[in-house]
This record gives sequence, structure tokens and C-alpha cells, in this order.
Amino acid sequence: MSIHGMTSPKRLQLLQKQMVAGLTTPKSDQRGKFLERHNKISEEACQSARDHINSIPKYISHYSRKRNPHKTYIDHDLNISSLYHEYYKPWCAERNLLPISQDKYRRIFCSEFNIGFKIPRSDTCKICD
Repeated sequence: MSIHGMTSPKRLQLLQKQMVAGLTTPKSDQRGKFLERHNKISEEACQSARDHINSIPKYISHYSRKRNPHKTYIDHDLNISSLYHEYYKPWCAERNLLPISQDKYRRIFCSEFNIGFKIPRSDTCKICD
């Protein structure tokens, strides 16, 4: 069988089982074909994270709104990890919701929102102050 590139004992054993079952060719790849995902995060849980992110006080920078009008900023002392641990988890506990994982919270935060944490170099002009 090494002529055909079949050197793995597991692969040989699998082919022998399939030949006994009457299959002459290997089965097609079944990865990703299942409709029921047991670990799938519910849409309600994802929506709770979106609601929490929307409830965070944000501001729009004066000068950068010309370059990026939809970018908003959060207090520079925060980061995604502190938002999750110090604000999102207690927020869910108050509402009797099951919090999503920090990784999923980060993915929602980064992919669905245009929010920054840095203080822009120049934020206001003399007229606005």
C-alpha cells in the first residue's frame, strides 16, 4: 500500500473498514455539514452584548469627524477587557442574563462597532470650548 501513498495505519484501517462495508471510494468530507451546533451562541445573548455596548457613553471627536464621521470614542482609561469584566458581567447579572464569552464580546465590539479608546490629539477648537 505504500505505493499508493498509504503509509498511515489509521488510514489503512479506515479503508479496510470501508471496503468490508462495500464502499469502493472513501466517504466525502463531512466537516461543517451539520445543521445543529450545540455550542452556538444564541442571538439573544449576542444582542445583550450589543445593547451593553450601545449603553456605554461615547463622544465624537471635533476634528476627526471630517475624516471618519462615524467613529466614536470611549474614555481612554477603559479597554475591551475592562469593559467586559467590570461592566458587562455585572450588567448581565442585574438583568439575569447569561453573559457571552470575552472572545465573542471582543469580536462583536470590533466587527460591528466603530469605537476607539484613544484621546484624539486635538479634540476641540476654540469656538467649541
